[in-house]
Amino acid sequence: MTQIPTQLETRTATWPDDVTARYANLTGATVDVRTEKTLVRAVCTGCPAAEQTYPLRAPGKNTGYEPRPALTSAQTWAQGHAERCRALPRPA
Repeated sequence: MTQIPTQLETRTATWPDDVTARYANLTGATVDVRTEKTLVRAVCTGCPAAEQTYPLRAPGKNTGYEPRPALTSAQTWAQGHAERCRALPRPA
């Protein structure tokens, strides 16, 4: 039988390198925020269809991509989803 991680195990587990923020849902799954090359992605590890992507702002004059607005939007969505989600973590 598969063990469901406790909230403490979820919070203290080692995060993947590309995860910049993690929110625990009501049953131990997480909603992970990842910064990729041209976008920020928020994905629920319990709901296979719960995912949002936010494009990084296009590069400006000598500035490169600006992740802050996209990261803030992704974190807001991830926290809201985690507060309502009751999906169990998917098995490893």
